[in-house]
Amino acid sequence: MVAAAAARLNGLLAALLAVCLAGRGQASEATTPPFATNLRTEHAVRPLGIDAAVPRFSWAVAAADGSASPLRAVVQHSYQIEVTRPGDGAGAQVVWDSGEVFTNRSLLVEYGGGSSSSTPLGRGTLHSWRVRMSTKWHGQPAPVQGDWSSSAEFALTPP
Repeated sequence: MVAAAAARLNGLLAALLAVCLAGRGQASEATTPPFATNLRTEHAVRPLGIDAAVPRFSWAVAAADGSASPLRAVVQHSYQIEVTRPGDGAGAQVVWDSGEVFTNRSLLVEYGGGSSSSTPLGRGTLHSWRVRMSTKWHGQPAPVQGDWSSSAEFALTPP
């Protein structure tokens, strides 16, 4: 009788341990990193008449399945923004590539083009932008770079 009770207790403990470990694995492991979503320029989706000379970009972090991130402690490690305008039949022309910027900032990031290494934004011209991030989350030992986001569009007011 004591042996039967001990066997049942061992079975319950093994089942409880399996449930705990399974839950832990789901919370700490992900095969695809989070990505940027809800892209906005000057607080708006697809603004076609921005008066600001230097537009600002914002985005949110989403889980790989597109939902609000269920991953615990997601931290953006860096971002890279690319702004383009329509090209001359050969595709889009990159007017600014921020390069990788090591920060967790994702709100109101200023356009940094217009320097000698980039092209100034054209007024009245439709531009597109996209962003990709490197993120870390609970159980992830090092930042993981995600894919590029979908593109968002904006235009400065015509001259």
